[in-house]
Amino acid sequence: MAIESVGESIISKIAELLMILAFPLDRIQNDVKAAERNAEEIEKDVSKWLEDANNKIEAVNCLENEIEKHGKFLTWCPNWIQKFKLSKALAKKTVTLRNLE
Repeated sequence: MAIESVGESIISKIAELLMILAFPLDRIQNDVKAAERNAEEIEKDVSKWLEDANNKIEAVNCLENEIEKHGKFLTWCPNWIQKFKLSKALAKKTVTLRNLE
């Protein structure tokens, strides 16, 4: 019961961080597209941040797909090692997404 709530809280934190990251990401992508239409040069740090953000979001989506593939996260299942690895990976992604803000 406690393990399940910990796993679900990590998943909810990841979802919340993705939503927080989605708004600035969309805004910056729109600004970059507008600048490209005006033939303006895009700063390297902006391009790097966009690339990093897209890569991190893609990695989190892959983890979410893996969780869905294995059923509901951290419910009763004999494969504790798999669940531990997924939980640890999600915790690392949470820290990574916070750094992108």
